[in-house]
Amino acid sequence: MELTIATLFLVGYLSWRSGASFAPRSEIREGGEWISRGEAWALFTMCILAIGLIAYSYIWTIEEGIFFTQARFVEVELTIEQSIVSVLAPHLQLPTILLLGLLSSVRHRDIARSSRMLLIVYGCLISIVMALSSQTRSAVTAMCFLYIATKFFRREATKLWHVGVVGVLGIVTLLVVQGLRIVNSAEFSDAPNQLKFAVENVIPSTIVTLSGESEVLSERLLSRGGGTIAFLAEIVTEIDSRGSAFYGQGILQSLFGLIPRFIWPDKHGGTSPQF
Repeated sequence: MELTIATLFLVGYLSWRSGASFAPRSEIREGGEWISRGEAWALFTMCILAIGLIAYSYIWTIEEGIFFTQARFVEVELTIEQSIVSVLAPHLQLPTILLLGLLSSVRHRDIARSSRMLLIVYGCLISIVMALSSQTRSAVTAMCFLYIATKFFRREATKLWHVGVVGVLGIVTLLVVQGLRIVNSAEFSDAPNQLKFAVENVIPSTIVTLSGESEVLSERLLSRGGGTIAFLAEIVTEIDSRGSAFYGQGILQSLFGLIPRFIWPDKHGGTSPQF
């Protein structure tokens, strides 16, 4: 079953890549001519507001003791404020990088210059914060998005050493996250300020992991790397063997989430995605 799922993923990617290669390409206008000055300022203001909301969201996670994403379970209140802080804000982190990259290429020099400065500062900080909070995939994705965003205004062909730098940073991120998880997981979870604990222990934890926990690290990486496909295969096998398919009932229930809570105050909570 694992091999079948992996093969389907590979076939899907190759199909998409083939379609993208043969699809007709539209003309791209240079110099950011696609956006007016007023629109650029509006989009730049939205990016600043999004960054402020993201910062507030991380402050909230630190106060609640869930900055370390592997720490503990938390149940938030069913309010609009909590929905914005705990659901909307985290999903703005990566798109904001690309939006700032687009703004950095507009023809309005003051907006482009401010966007470039904010892009570099925000992109680097959010990648570091994600790594410290044990968000491996998000941190690596943020670094890739940052590199892509700089291409909007640098207009330089991708070189092999560019890919190498991103790859090395991805490996460093992985080592940092696994070091904090393996060496100081319990202390990290119980720390009164998890961000401060992560900053103080990130280098010692990584060194200890590389020097004395190589076998544990290897097992953890292999487990994390193949765990998703293996878990999906177990679910499919279990459903097939027991005949316990719900035939879309879960999807039907999720449609209620489209109704705002201010219209339906007593709306039930959504089905948990965890098994």
